[in-house]
Amino acid sequence: MTCRIERDFLAAVLERVAAWSGAPSVALRQRLRAAWPERLISVCSAEDIPAWLSPLAENECAAIYAVAVEGHCLMLTDDTAQAAGIVVTLRASERIHDSDDA
Repeated sequence: MTCRIERDFLAAVLERVAAWSGAPSVALRQRLRAAWPERLISVCSAEDIPAWLSPLAENECAAIYAVAVEGHCLMLTDDTAQAAGIVVTLRASERIHDSDDA
């Protein structure tokens, strides 16, 4: 399972994350998945990503990394040809809480 990850898609995701800054992570993930239901999208904090991996795109609020699927395992990758989806990581200044209590 792979998907094409276009620059326009990455820019649109970053724009939405910036617009929804401060939303609970569950709500952010739900909004992103609703905007692109055909895409595999996850949200986490920047500390969850290894430092050696470069983002596909980033702005002041977030960075986006590619995720590949092999069998039943998901793994981060820098090979966009193998990407099945994305992980959006939030900068420390934009870290959002996991509850929906805002």
